[in-house]
Amino acid sequence: MIGPEKDVDGLHPFNAGSLALKRHAPYFISCTPLAVIAILQDILGNTDSLQGKKVTLIGRSNIVGMPMYLLLNKYNAFVTVCFSKTPEHLLKESISGADIVISACGVPGIVRSDWIKKNAIIIDVGINFVETLDSESG
Repeated sequence: MIGPEKDVDGLHPFNAGSLALKRHAPYFISCTPLAVIAILQDILGNTDSLQGKKVTLIGRSNIVGMPMYLLLNKYNAFVTVCFSKTPEHLLKESISGADIVISACGVPGIVRSDWIKKNAIIIDVGINFVETLDSESG
């Protein structure tokens, strides 16, 4: 019911389709994927540096995962999309070879530190809740 020019989440078929088809500039793209691109641009110096990078993207939601894939694809990154049900051995294989790992699935501990290659960039934008011990109760 919301027009594409007011769809700040980038979910309207015009906005999502424009991003996917690379035909028109969408009015809006989901803010989290745009923020990740801005972070990567800051780290790498520019978006041209994404070209040819091996990226493991964990998550395939309409608001983060898929727009993130489309943006990375736009900048010619080599992207493997995994998700919370990806078998662990395949997830490990994909992460261990990645230059960049972006976790957007909200599963705590899905990425293990011993899977990450040296100098890889890791960005976690997933939302999850982890129980912590109250320092007063022991």
